[in-house]
Amino acid sequence: MPKIYRPTYRKRVDGMWITRKTAKWYAKIIVGGRRKAVPLTTDKRASEIMLADLLRNAAMGRAGAVDPFAAASRTPLSQHLADWQEHLRFIDAGEKHIADVGRIVEAYRAFARVVFPPAATADTVRKFLADRKAGGRSNRTVNWTHATLRAFFSWMVLEKRMAANPTDGIEKLNESIDVKRRRRPLVGDEPERLIAAADASEKTFKGLSGRQRGTLYVAAMATGFRAQELASLTADQLDLDANPPVIRIPASDTKNSAEAFQPIPEWAIDRLRTLPTAGVLFPGWWWDKAAKMIRMDLAVAKIPVEVGGRVVDFHSIRHTYVADLRHAGVELGDAMKLARHSDPKLTLAIYGQSDLDGLANAVNSVRLGHRLGHFSGTKVNEGEQMSAAGGGAALPYNAPEYAEILAFSANSKGEEMNTPGAARTRNLPLRSHETETPKTHRMTTFSKEIVSSARLCGNEDSLQKTRLFRGIPRVSWKTVERRVQRFAWTSTSTRRIGIKEECET
Repeated sequence: MPKIYRPTYRKRVDGMWITRKTAKWYAKIIVGGRRKAVPLTTDKRASEIMLADLLRNAAMGRAGAVDPFAAASRTPLSQHLADWQEHLRFIDAGEKHIADVGRIVEAYRAFARVVFPPAATADTVRKFLADRKAGGRSNRTVNWTHATLRAFFSWMVLEKRMAANPTDGIEKLNESIDVKRRRRPLVGDEPERLIAAADASEKTFKGLSGRQRGTLYVAAMATGFRAQELASLTADQLDLDANPPVIRIPASDTKNSAEAFQPIPEWAIDRLRTLPTAGVLFPGWWWDKAAKMIRMDLAVAKIPVEVGGRVVDFHSIRHTYVADLRHAGVELGDAMKLARHSDPKLTLAIYGQSDLDGLANAVNSVRLGHRLGHFSGTKVNEGEQMSAAGGGAALPYNAPEYAEILAFSANSKGEEMNTPGAARTRNLPLRSHETETPKTHRMTTFSKEIVSSARLCGNEDSLQKTRLFRGIPRVSWKTVERRVQRFAWTSTSTRRIGIKEECET
């Protein structure tokens, strides 16, 4: 049975040799088939416990019951971090991302004074996140820090370097209640003024001239690319002669690590033809200070940086791109693909924000307001009166594209009293215990395709005789035309398809 001991050594003092014992205790055990002196500690009792642990581990090793985390627990956390960063490079992560996550883990290690993995606990992680929040970081930044540490320790658990992830059980913060920066899109003529100010500027920013910055803003508004994605573009990725013209970004340069083919709108083609035909299109390190660059041009264009607590920076151009898609009536699925989002919630929550004017136009288009305004004596024009009588939103009665619609709506007034529930729906809004009739509900779910096909008939009598319009006295055409959802066919689908085919022929 091995025992602990203190080795002796000789030291010359005042011309005499003196034998002394070391302060640290040792034990001779067999390691790798050879007897070896293993240093323990200066405390005798602690040394005895350490020796017992060494002997127990050696016996478990001979029996095949080896602790899988023993070697990793004696490896410094900094070495584990270096191994993780090498793993990220192997899976083609960007160098900027690798450096950013490395700084987060190093900051945690320094804050918690963690040298070896066993010292990383949920308590130290929670205190580190609380310190970051107390230092002025937003909830979103703290959540990103949390996600980084979670990814690092999850990799260690997967690689059998830790038994459990210390970030388990730590919840994310609510990002919506603590937003440090709210972006706004460029509105009105602000995009044109920004480009014109950059074109006229004689200043150079990080290697980009005023003309180059103007072209950069055009490219950003036409594609919705992020600053770093634009900085990586080369001439061979731009194909303006294709049908349609596209810009290709390899997976290594995109945020979601997926290759992107972005169509280019026609209005930007001529301006993008002025770009170099070889090399990087927008060279330099401007992307790292893109917010400062655009604010310099915003000041020249006299565009306010902050309005109502929402600011403009370079990423606001991406907000402008997706907001313009929404204003143009592009479907959510297509907008999500063009923005290259993996989740439609991101497209709606961050880039689908409506301004106050847009919300005001939305509530003004509700037909209830037109009915109440008409019957309470509010002055409305003839078109609004006819629309109120027909139950739809206000329409310009003299517009050619609405002529047949209004004529049909006016003729259906004579039939509406013979329809079940007509007395209720003619003049007054629904009461709380009443519901729309099934036919009215089906009418409000027509798709654009069905409505446009019905118009092609051009025969008012044939339309009224079909089940497509029979018994529906109130037709909100403006609402119908705005809908892009697919029509859910009911039991009357055969009749409706027949009307559609007859109209098209």
